Amino acid sequence: MAVRPPQLSKETVAELVLRSFPFEGVDVSSVTELDSYDDRNYYFKGTSLEHCVSDAAGTSPAGADLSNKEYVLKTWNSSETQARCEGRCLLLLYLRECDDNIPCPRPLRCKEGNFTVECRLGDEGAESSSLLTVQEYLPGRVMEEVDPPPYLLYEVGQAIGSIARNLQNFSNKAVEEASTVANNWDLKKLSSVRHYMHAVEDPNRKEVANSVISAFERNVVPKLSSGLLRCGLVHGDLNGMNLLVKSTDGILNLSGIIDFGDSMKTCYVFDFAVFIAYMMILKYKHNSIQDPLELAQLLSPAVSGF
Repeated sequence: MAVRPPQLSKETVAELVLRSFPFEGVDVSSVTELDSYDDRNYYFKGTSLEHCVSDAAGTSPAGADLSNKEYVLKTWNSSETQARCEGRCLLLLYLRECDDNIPCPRPLRCKEGNFTVECRLGDEGAESSSLLTVQEYLPGRVMEEVDPPPYLLYEVGQAIGSIARNLQNFSNKAVEEASTVANNWDLKKLSSVRHYMHAVEDPNRKEVANSVISAFERNVVPKLSSGLLRCGLVHGDLNGMNLLVKSTDGILNLSGIIDFGDSMKTCYVFDFAVFIAYMMILKYKHNSIQDPLELAQLLSPAVSGF
């Protein structure tokens, strides 16, 4: 079971960044903990004149002035391995190189040349080991807070398709094997949800859930072994909290796709289906439409974009 890293003070965040990553300075007053699930993320402003990675070889833009830029220090939960964290950073770097229009954060290398640093966190006597990474901060508000208009849904659908297309040529064993490491987020393992059905108290909801799983086993599972569903590396958790938007002159645009911590190798359509499911919930929250087919129809621009 994953253990969340301990909470860090502003001073500790600054100390960790300066000790392990090539920063000339960190604005301690800027350090703020961001929302996260089982890891911890800390926003900060820092000064660095180099080491902003621009390609997989680890080079930096000549004369790049990165003073007072915005970054995020991530402390990973106990279930993560250095190989997987390194692989995800390489994945992000690869996407930025393939298409700069894919708004994912660029990772920074540490002083030793890798992307991850292992250190002990917590109070003396109750310390735990954790992996640290630093990446660029992407501005914007989470998509969960807005009612996405058709043009924004189309843009996000395009971005999801671009990620899938570009990652066809990316290979990393640790990331690809993530779906085999007790990863119940992979829709291939939908049947395992039955183990948790006891938590659903409402008999009608339980019946609906069981019927959906049965339909999946009957109609989709046979296609998994037939090769009819194309597979590859995907984001793995395209919900409204991992999609950022910005408004310019009243027009909302996609400004960030974050949290590739659930990246895995699975069917492309599964990743997109997860996004559609979350967007149906979001559309329901903003429009109170009860008919699921009507909700799904509102998301047709995303399908066109994808």
